[in-house]
Amino acid sequence: MAGRGSVSKYAIQYVGGGRIEGATSGGGNALLAVDQHALDGPEHTAKSDLHSPWTLVAGGRIAPTAGDPPTGEVVLQVKTSAGAPTHAATRGTPCLVAPDERVYVNLDGATDWMLIGGIDVLDDLADVDTTGKSDGDVLTWSSGTSTWIAAPPSTVATLDDLTDVAITAPVAGQRLRYDGSGWANTDLVWRPVMVEDPGSGNWYVVVTGDGDAVMVEA
Repeated sequence: MAGRGSVSKYAIQYVGGGRIEGATSGGGNALLAVDQHALDGPEHTAKSDLHSPWTLVAGGRIAPTAGDPPTGEVVLQVKTSAGAPTHAATRGTPCLVAPDERVYVNLDGATDWMLIGGIDVLDDLADVDTTGKSDGDVLTWSSGTSTWIAAPPSTVATLDDLTDVAITAPVAGQRLRYDGSGWANTDLVWRPVMVEDPGSGNWYVVVTGDGDAVMVEA
C-alpha cells in the first residue's frame, strides 16, 4: 500500500516510508504509527502488506495473530532485569534478557521459557539448581526435587564414620574383621598352623625345633 486507507479492526498495514500503522476501529484512519525498523529490522522495509499476521492489542502493542504456533514474525521482547523470564507470552515469542545477554523462547503460550543459543553455566541445565552454593560444594542428587543441588561434600573424620564399619570400645591390639555384613573391631585370635599327612590323611600341628607350636592370627 502506498498510503493510509480504510483498514479492518486491529489490523496493521505497511503504509510506505518504512512505517506500519494500526487502526483501533474498522473503517477509520490508523490511530497508531510504529516505525517498521524498530519492529522487525531494516531488512523488511520492502514488504508491501503486513496486516495479515499482526494485530494491535491493548497498550499499543503489536502481537502476532493467535495460533499454535502463531502466524507472522514474532516481536522480540526485552527484559531489563537479570534472570530468566517468568511472564506469560505468546508461544514462540523470543525474549532478550539484556543484563544476562541471553535469549529465551516461550514454549507454551504461558510462562514456560527455554534458553536458546547454548548453555553458558552449569545452572542453566534444567535439572541443576546451584542456589546458595559455596566454595567447596559438590553436586549432590536430590530425589525430592529430582535435581542436582549444591551441597557440602560428605566427610569422614574417623573410621567409624564409614557406613559399613562399626567400632565398639576399641582397645590397643585389636583388628578390624569382616563379619559377613560389615567391619567390626575384634580381639586377636590365634590358631596353630596345621599340615596334613598325605599318607594317613591326619592333620598335625606344626612345631618348632623346641617343640613349640607355630601360631598364626586367625
